[in-house]
Parts: sequence; C-alpha cells; structure tokens
Amino acid sequence: TVLLGEKNPMNRLVNNQIVDILFRMRNGEPQRKIAEIYGVSQGTISRIKCKECWGHITLSGSPSSPSQAPSPGKPLPA
Repeated sequence: TVLLGEKNPMNRLVNNQIVDILFRMRNGEPQRKIAEIYGVSQGTISRIKCKECWGHITLSGSPSSPSQAPSPGKPLPA
C-alpha cells in the first residue's frame, strides 16, 4: 500500500502547505523562493507542480487572492 501525502511517514509537508505552494506557483512566484520558504529543494516544488508527488491535492475551491491564501506556517528544517 502506498501512503499518500500526510499519511506518508517520510513527508516534510502537509496538505495546507501544498495548497499554498500550488497557489504561489499559479501566481508566478519562483520555485526557488517557494522552496526556501518551506525548507525543501526546488526539485520538490517542481515535482509538486508536475503532480509527480502530492498529485491528489488540487487548487479547486482554494482562495483566489493572496490575502485569503493559506498560511505557510512554520518552515520545516532543511
């Protein structure tokens, strides 16, 4: 059985953070900047964008403006 997202014990991000990452990418924020915010590699952000990981999380029903976007929370250690 494959454990997706938050259920995977190796995850470094949670669902709310993925929604925020997708929102930031949709609004043109550079992947490297997003990666720095969350303490992950730019490659991880790219895999999220390409749905290679966290593909079960979408932006449908997500906030439409930055002021309503989910908070990134505390960045994880590198």
